[in-house]
Amino acid sequence: MSKIVIKDHLKEVPLDHFNPKKGTIHVFAREVFQKGNENADIFVYLQGGPGFASPRSAESLPAFKVLLSKYRLVLLDQRGTGKSDKIGPETCLSFSKDEDLAKYFTYFRADQIVCDVEYLREKVFKAKKIFLIAQSYGGFISFTYLSFFPQSIAGVLVFGGIPPLLENSVENIYDVLTNNIIKRNKEYYKKFPKDKTKIKKILAQLKNKPYQLPDGGNLTAERFLDMGMILGATGGINSLHNLLDDPFVNAKEKAISYFFARTSADRTSFETNPIYAVLHESIYCNAIASNWAAAKNLYSKKEFSLNSPNTFFYGETIRPSMFKDYAMLRPYKKAAEIIAKKADWGLLYHLDQLTKNTVPIEALVYQTDYYVDPTFSVNTSKVIPKLNITIDPKLQHDSIRTKGPEIVANALKKLLKRI
Repeated sequence: MSKIVIKDHLKEVPLDHFNPKKGTIHVFAREVFQKGNENADIFVYLQGGPGFASPRSAESLPAFKVLLSKYRLVLLDQRGTGKSDKIGPETCLSFSKDEDLAKYFTYFRADQIVCDVEYLREKVFKAKKIFLIAQSYGGFISFTYLSFFPQSIAGVLVFGGIPPLLENSVENIYDVLTNNIIKRNKEYYKKFPKDKTKIKKILAQLKNKPYQLPDGGNLTAERFLDMGMILGATGGINSLHNLLDDPFVNAKEKAISYFFARTSADRTSFETNPIYAVLHESIYCNAIASNWAAAKNLYSKKEFSLNSPNTFFYGETIRPSMFKDYAMLRPYKKAAEIIAKKADWGLLYHLDQLTKNTVPIEALVYQTDYYVDPTFSVNTSKVIPKLNITIDPKLQHDSIRTKGPEIVANALKKLLKRI
């Protein structure tokens, strides 16, 4: 590979692109290309999430090498993440009222993110059109972009990230997603049936007395079940089994060890990436409220009951109790409650525009996806022209990391044939 050139761009943009008088924030994007490709077409990478920064370098995701041979790559730190003005515990100190903090969070959804990218396209890169490559939630952002600025996009690659555009109930969406979580738990218990006894002992101890963590948070029984987040990754069933291999202080199995408690607490990104917790359900809110839809579904299904003979692990599911158990989420508790009840969201998607889409889209759908339901993805593909999907029966949601060069090269080849 030729010499890699890196250009960093930190730009001031409106906090609210639809009302620029509300102030500004900074958005960061890293432009990467091979020497000689200074004027090549651009692929903007849209990270999964919400609330996660882009990879720090092209080398950190082998899939990018496929693009760098011919294109410039832009690694966007979506607003609120990375080297963009980030949202963290420090953010709360700037707001004296929970209502104002909640309002601030509302400016960090996909409708504002696509306006940031459009600003970069027009003002910084001065490109007539750009390509998008999107993972998971990044795919949701791509469809927002296609709704708002279709004329600015030359083509789109989506990996595990087609939004459920035909669903008008967040609770219905989570009903399907929690059923998928149940299926994966059944696979886990079938493969490792002996873990049932160990898990019951852990839950019993935590129900009796949560483990107090050094930061003031608590490893409760519910927080322990959040470890189920990893079941959706490649090899996730084995990973969870291995994490549970040695949870106790000694062979008597009467107390959880600090090592296990700390490891369990560190398996999620809710505290380091608070947008992920506070705004997660809002990614499904197209002018509707979420009302803690994930929690309602979890608590309505016997498989997730703490009194069940085989309690199932949770998935990508946000619950009100998290803002008590996780110490660094406590400052957002009231804001999260306000956001969960908010019904007057602006539109993230314009179906009238998407149903007459002319931009070629190549999307990889994972048949056993733990986080983005494949049936919703197929249903969406039926109403959007130029959206071509490939359904893979075995790959998991993180396959852009585990099989990146292979799946990106294949999707890119298909896309270019259609342009």
